[in-house]
Amino acid sequence: MPAVERMFVWAAGVRVAGTVIWCDPPQLRPRDVSFVSSAALRPGRSAHAKGPPDDGRVIASAETLAALAIDDGLPAQLGRPFALGRLRLELLPAGSMPGAAQLLVEGPGLRALYAGAVSPLGGRVARPAQVRACHALALRAPLLARTLDPLPPRPDVETQLVAAVAAALDAGHRVALGAAGLPTALETIAVLGPELRRREVVINVSARWSASAQLLALEVGNLDPLTKRGGARPSPVSLGPLERLPKPTPRLTRIAVGDAGIAGVDLSSPLSAHADLPTLLDFIRSTGAVEVDLVEPLSPLVAEALATAAPNLTVRLLGPPSQVTFFAPDPSL
Repeated sequence: MPAVERMFVWAAGVRVAGTVIWCDPPQLRPRDVSFVSSAALRPGRSAHAKGPPDDGRVIASAETLAALAIDDGLPAQLGRPFALGRLRLELLPAGSMPGAAQLLVEGPGLRALYAGAVSPLGGRVARPAQVRACHALALRAPLLARTLDPLPPRPDVETQLVAAVAAALDAGHRVALGAAGLPTALETIAVLGPELRRREVVINVSARWSASAQLLALEVGNLDPLTKRGGARPSPVSLGPLERLPKPTPRLTRIAVGDAGIAGVDLSSPLSAHADLPTLLDFIRSTGAVEVDLVEPLSPLVAEALATAAPNLTVRLLGPPSQVTFFAPDPSL
């Protein structure tokens, strides 16, 4: 395979250039290889007028395939390289949630790392992301889509969240938690676990996330049972997507988790399973990458911030053609 000018390209999804490998595609690619980095991303399946669907080969960790109920995928062990034609592939821990993985692709003239929504520091439910050297790096940065501000110290954030939930329950309030994505929801469950177990309180988890939460229950502290909203066991504490926080009502404490800028709630907690800008910069530097692709949706301000902080990098927003924008180092610096 000849060397490629850019190692990641956009064609209705992220593809490793010169290969049939797609990374977190919105829809599984027929006759190609689809890498799914975590259960937080749920790709659609291809539809055909005749015959069974052909979704090609799906590569992911066993935990991700189980959480997404993909029973015809190829489960790959983290840290165990395998061959795909002339390519060498390896899945590495990504740190955002159990089973979350990065994909390292090596071949002639190619050393590319699709890190996805990497969490270099890990958290309560997943070990830190593993670092590998690469030439080109592709990232998703969910937290940076919300804020470029550094996260406060994690112990302080956890203490504030636990105290707010405890105070609400002591006051006889119900607590509605809205999390910015499944990884942050699992971190929320893990952080609140000891306090809720002490109170013998069960979290009612949104049906959108309940399957993943149940499959990963041991990793998040074995809060048993994790029931769907409206299940047989009513609870004063519920957890669902941030955008589905219920409207204010009397004796209801509303807490947004994963975004410190949400207005109109009782607490906006910056607890997150994702990396802030300084952490992401440290990760990028540790890989030695010289090309960094930021996968949409992100503001150009994110790419500008990275290019300014690390002028040796060529940073690009990778998305539909109108959004493919380069941020190269300023030669005057």
